[in-house]
Amino acid sequence: MRATCQPPGRSEFPAGFSLLSTMADTDEPATFASFANVLDARILRALADLNFARPTLVQAKAIPLALEGRDILARARTGSGKTAAYSIPVVQKILSTNAVRFENILVQWTLGLTAGLCSRSSGNRQNARLAH
Repeated sequence: MRATCQPPGRSEFPAGFSLLSTMADTDEPATFASFANVLDARILRALADLNFARPTLVQAKAIPLALEGRDILARARTGSGKTAAYSIPVVQKILSTNAVRFENILVQWTLGLTAGLCSRSSGNRQNARLAH
């Protein structure tokens, strides 16, 4: 399989994309377990629960590229697994960013709450001084 940034004769092809064509490729795809170092264990467990042991060819080629953050245009037959090839990396991104995002939200919420309490207490002191 070739992944190119600009295939010859296709000037309308967006620069920076990887083109995947599985029509003539005969490589044996790896197992989903081979993605254990880059996919969340929950994804691997869900795939196993669905009896998906081996990725299709388009999945085996596209998932690593997508996890690197590369843009991909894939050309493959209906039923070849293109939807999972795109959605598995999206779910991985959501799972990996939600843990960090939750911590950031918690810190921001705590700082916001603290700032609000500080401004209220200093405002109350000023109001109390004015009342005397």
